[in-house]
Amino acid sequence: MGLKGKGNFINKIRRTLFRDKDQEDSGFLSFRVLYLCIFLPPVLYIFTLQGLEKYLHNSWSQEMSARLVSDMTGVATGQIRLQDEVRKNVEQFMAENRLKNLGVVIQTGVRTAQGRQLYPVFSLDPGFADNGGPSGDDHLAELRKTLVAGENISILQEGLVFNMSVRIPHNTWLSNLILIFYILSFSLVLYRSYQSRMIRSQMFREEQNRKLEQARSRLEQAQKALNEFSGKETVYAREMDRLRKDLAAADDRLKITEEEALAELESLEKKLTEATAQREHQEMEILELSDHLEKLSTDLKVLDKKKHKMFNLQHKRFSTLYKKLKFHDRAVQGFLNLPEDLQLKAEELIHTLNEDIKKVSVKRKVFSRGSTTAFETEFGYRGRLYWSRNQQGLAEVMAMGTKNTQSRDLKYIEGVNTS
Repeated sequence: MGLKGKGNFINKIRRTLFRDKDQEDSGFLSFRVLYLCIFLPPVLYIFTLQGLEKYLHNSWSQEMSARLVSDMTGVATGQIRLQDEVRKNVEQFMAENRLKNLGVVIQTGVRTAQGRQLYPVFSLDPGFADNGGPSGDDHLAELRKTLVAGENISILQEGLVFNMSVRIPHNTWLSNLILIFYILSFSLVLYRSYQSRMIRSQMFREEQNRKLEQARSRLEQAQKALNEFSGKETVYAREMDRLRKDLAAADDRLKITEEEALAELESLEKKLTEATAQREHQEMEILELSDHLEKLSTDLKVLDKKKHKMFNLQHKRFSTLYKKLKFHDRAVQGFLNLPEDLQLKAEELIHTLNEDIKKVSVKRKVFSRGSTTAFETEFGYRGRLYWSRNQQGLAEVMAMGTKNTQSRDLKYIEGVNTS
């Protein structure tokens, strides 16, 4: 390869794309995780309602069957009608059941094995109702108890059949609580997956930066070596031309030194061949390094685009969840740069600031000019959150970071307040 190929190598550095076999797209959420977090909550919600209905039906049916006739002595002696005892126990069970307030619909029915309806009773026949006769009618009262006892025993001999229907309609307190539980649970799974992807993306970006710096260093060294060998090639070529001219002029009168001159010429040609081969090797190495450098540059642009997308998503998320707060761009970017454990602590502090600003402890005032005062609040020992109140009395989150970024955050806050 000649000297004019040097310009082509520099142009290829600006054109060639890098390709790294170990690269992985770690800036996006997994499609399977996103699909499951969307698909599973409604499915689990439906199956949970059905399972809960079946469980409550079996549990309450067993409980109610056991306490259907609690005062067996009174029923057997005729002091109370069996229908009244059944109605009292069923209504007591319904009144004690707190799940009805959450939207559970319970329908019950009691009949005999022969189909005689005991509860609910739609007959207007008072039966053997006790009208509280005078104390002198003891014989009539005893007769009444005997008749009621006979009727009760007759019903018990037929056998009692208890039926219960339990249903949990949609859009009730209980069904909505179940749905919200699944939505929040899978939102947490989605959030943890997002945090994991963010950490992997940051590690990949740092690795790409390291490789880029190494490639640039090697490229500079290769370019320097190429320039050095190109200069030597020119010197050797000129020396060969000079020796050829001297050899031709002295050919007739210096026959004795012809062999020495040829040997020197051969030595120079050998050196020229070695220099050319070494230069071509350097040019190939520069070509490979230029390919690798452009690929790393392209990967960094892709990562910057993904990072900007994640910034917009996080800013939108904060604006949606914390409507009482205003977030500066530096605060959102600082939150994304925090480790996962500090992000959880930071969001806990943001939630408190959004709900009740009086519950937020202030470490110190970091800036005060006119009506604007900026405060510093710690979280997670190493974390720092800087905020202030605007003219409407709402909190503005100006910056977030750690002790390592404290000086830059304070400089930013000073610039915002003086502008």
